[in-house]
Amino acid sequence: MDVYRTEEEQVAAIKKWLKENGSQYLIVIGLGMSILFGYQWWQGEQQTTGEAASGIYGEMMQAAQLVSPTEDEAGENLSTARHLAKQLMDQYEGSHYASYAGLMLAKLAVQENDLETAEQQLRWVLEQSADKPLMLTATMRLARVLAAKGSPEQGLTLIKAAVPAAWQASYDEVRGDLHLQMGKTDEARQAYQRSVDAATAKKDGRANPIVQMKLDDLSV
Repeated sequence: MDVYRTEEEQVAAIKKWLKENGSQYLIVIGLGMSILFGYQWWQGEQQTTGEAASGIYGEMMQAAQLVSPTEDEAGENLSTARHLAKQLMDQYEGSHYASYAGLMLAKLAVQENDLETAEQQLRWVLEQSADKPLMLTATMRLARVLAAKGSPEQGLTLIKAAVPAAWQASYDEVRGDLHLQMGKTDEARQAYQRSVDAATAKKDGRANPIVQMKLDDLSV
């Protein structure tokens, strides 16, 4: 446009260029702004959702852990905890809070010897969660539930894969318990020994005294 001799000619040229090409640039700019504002809205929604889920989770844990002086109050607190846990699982599916709620419901079911429900809750957590520690916890607990249902072989199959070092001691203890339930004393002793070794290998680590006791009993 520097070839034009007067400002009027330059202005006219700019108007003509905008008329011919300006619309597509306005569309690009508009799309960029909508993406920006959309992302900012999504961040706000995520923060709001997280705060809401955190509040429900706190209330759920308070109800679950509250020590009640009477059986009626204990039942009421238990009902409240279950209701809030199911709310988290329904409304915030895929979140850490929903997975923690599933773990808690499984624990409550085990305490009531409702192993079918416990298994269902733990499998739900494994299907929903992508968090490694949560999945490791749910897998280990599910192995114990399967063993309690009379299927230690299934439990062992579930936890046969290698796990991170931080989980080695816990997993080997479960393996030892399941082997012992199956009457495989040598395998149980080896698993308990691995558990003790894994625990003591950590910095300032000490073996779980219960695992050590199990190992000593088998050694005797």
